Amino acid sequence: MPQVPASPTSLQIRNLNRSRILTEIRRVPGVSRSQLAKKIGLTEASLSRITRDLIADGLIAEREGAARPIRGRPNVGLWLRADGVHVLCVALTAYEHKFSIVGSTGERVVEGSIPGVPGATPEAVVDHLRDQIVALRKRPDINLDRLSGVAISISGDIDAQRRIAVSASGVGWSDSPLGQLFEDALHVPVVLQSVSNALHIAEVRYGEGQAPPHSLLLHAGLGISASLMSNGMLSAGAEHESGIEHILVGREPGDPLRLTDVSSGRAILHRLGHPSAIDGSVTADVGLHLGLPHAVRQANAGDPNAVAIFAEAGHRLVQSFLGVVALVHPEQIILAGPLTAARPFVDAIRAGLREFTRSTRIPEPAIIVGRTGYLRATELTGLDRFLFSQVADGLVARQPVSEAMTPGPTASGAMDVRQIPASPYLEDAVGRGIGRHSG
Repeated sequence: MPQVPASPTSLQIRNLNRSRILTEIRRVPGVSRSQLAKKIGLTEASLSRITRDLIADGLIAEREGAARPIRGRPNVGLWLRADGVHVLCVALTAYEHKFSIVGSTGERVVEGSIPGVPGATPEAVVDHLRDQIVALRKRPDINLDRLSGVAISISGDIDAQRRIAVSASGVGWSDSPLGQLFEDALHVPVVLQSVSNALHIAEVRYGEGQAPPHSLLLHAGLGISASLMSNGMLSAGAEHESGIEHILVGREPGDPLRLTDVSSGRAILHRLGHPSAIDGSVTADVGLHLGLPHAVRQANAGDPNAVAIFAEAGHRLVQSFLGVVALVHPEQIILAGPLTAARPFVDAIRAGLREFTRSTRIPEPAIIVGRTGYLRATELTGLDRFLFSQVADGLVARQPVSEAMTPGPTASGAMDVRQIPASPYLEDAVGRGIGRHSG
């Protein structure tokens, strides 16, 4: 017998209203209380109570706007406090290994590369980042007392619910309990996500993509991954990059030909004769990420061999996902990762998709080439998780992850992104370079 969903409690409603207020303030910095009440649909008395609490919690500030009326009361608006919360963001892919700390407004307090990866142990990376935070806390110009959490994006196979890097070949880790390691070191909640899911959310929210019911992201870097959003739900399959890379696309004499053998950056560089690609070791990826931009330039300059290799890679990639297009009918396909800078690669995907949809009644999805980098995608999803997603009573920096604060996985293992309030603060900040920062 189906269960009747429980009505939201007064605390849940209050937390949701806090989230909506914070989201609107970052979308319209300096918005007045009366404008905010009309936009959200609260009485001015209710809104005043909540904003008073948010001010007391140090998350927002009230100050006069630039323009003041000649007579009467000053034009007072509400603004996010840049130091209201901070989030440590860590992006670990085969292509790059970076970290940053961002404040409530999305501006970076600090950023840097993580030394020794691949090769360094997870414990060494955690120790390095903890030392960075300890050093920053000694600086008088930076207030890191309110570190809300850690957001990690990683390529490979992960268990997001248990926050374990099951097999992160790009950094050489397996069965690493990253969530627990960071929590033990920093005593704040941790969220672990796949690179493709982080990119997908970031592009849908802040990139050129929209937020349609169905969206597919194809990520092509040194490895291959994908993320599917259907009716607002992110597929759990994005957590298993190896399953996507090992899709069978053909058969060489005696051996199966898999997607990673043709469409990945490693495969492209191998076919172009790059020495690190022939090496095949984990540490060889350090050389590969330097060789990939050169290979892209070769293809864009019209080198016949490079054009053919990139075109085949794009053709095989889109062919592998036509079944998904047929079943889900995505309104858009977002292409992300370094390979999307190669025109022959993108053109082959467009051509393959057009050829397929013309022979069917399936509408042709819009093709969007994403521009959000790995680190920036991690920052955007981290702020959503630890600040703008139903903040609970201002205890962001000290409260463990809970259903009231962050959306958890559904029974199927997928994460319902519709539970996460949209984060449109970058819509008005693109001109300041906040929304288009490469990872």
